[in-house]
Amino acid sequence: MNVIRSGALSTASSANDRRTPVHIYYLHPLVAGPLDTWAASFARIALMGFSHVCLAPPFEPGASGDIFVHATFDRLHPALGFAGAADEGIARAAEMADRAGLRLMLDIAPGQVAIDSPLRQRHPDWFRPANQDWVADPRRPPRRMDVAVPRFDQTAVADAVAEWWIALAAGLTASGVAGFRCLTLEQVPALFWRRLIAAFSDAVFLAWTPGMAKPADLAGLGFDWTCALAGPWERRTSWFQDEQAALRDVAPTLAVPEASFLDRLVGHLPADADVPLAYRLALGIAAASTSGLFLPMGFEFATRRRFDAVRASPADLTAARQDAVADLSDDIAAAIAQTADLPAVRALRTITSPAAPVTALQRADTLIL
Repeated sequence: MNVIRSGALSTASSANDRRTPVHIYYLHPLVAGPLDTWAASFARIALMGFSHVCLAPPFEPGASGDIFVHATFDRLHPALGFAGAADEGIARAAEMADRAGLRLMLDIAPGQVAIDSPLRQRHPDWFRPANQDWVADPRRPPRRMDVAVPRFDQTAVADAVAEWWIALAAGLTASGVAGFRCLTLEQVPALFWRRLIAAFSDAVFLAWTPGMAKPADLAGLGFDWTCALAGPWERRTSWFQDEQAALRDVAPTLAVPEASFLDRLVGHLPADADVPLAYRLALGIAAASTSGLFLPMGFEFATRRRFDAVRASPADLTAARQDAVADLSDDIAAAIAQTADLPAVRALRTITSPAAPVTALQRADTLIL
């Protein structure tokens, strides 16, 4: 694959464009281990050249144990070995990240809470079970029994939930959190995101858009970055470019070579694939065709191991490292360095035919007419 950088061709880029590339390492808190050991993880992440580290929810979960289903924001997960208040633990993590030259981001998912969340217990009128009024259909995945969702269809409730999240985010940013990866985008009304983002002009808001049906609905809400899944792209199809085009009016795009801790790139490769080569190719495509990278923990070892949302532990990273078919840390550093002088991508298109032996992309920092 070849990428041609194109200069100004027509309109000026949007106000959301960030000329300094952003590269985010996505950290699983249970795999990182006790909080007082995180400085070593941050130092390793910084050596690869990342600018930010995004933390999957580090808070105490509900009865299901799933860290991605918010339960309480008052205490950190017991596995982190921190007995103090959550804001104190977050402040300590932010300070360790800062010492390594990293900015700390945090996952938020306002579209759901644990059904046994103290927040739901305090405000039962704000939520309903996710499976309420749901009719079983074998063609669709079942609704989760451990999740409650806000009643955003009720104006007073929607306002109250938004104010609660703004207050929470204010505490988190005061503790040193520099930005948020926003999940459950399609479950939350546009007005909520607009109000939340407008309240924090200095924070970075990343819209997690892979798989989103109508990402254009996020346009004008203030998001700083979007994400496009780059890893499984087969080069002779146009969906990667189409996805970026759909995100163009929302915000600049970060490439995601691997979907998540639970959906490893290697699982999408043929059985006889050269795994290190495939990972390096995905990394190269990502770095050359978007405005930065978002890499989940473990990608650097091309691991098959899933980092579970309930049972993960530091042993998972130890095993990933021991079983690694390659250590891609230097490749990641080189990919990040490659983007240092490139502006945010505003347009990307294929300039070779599907039958060509190579695929060439044209990258432009303004829209191509």
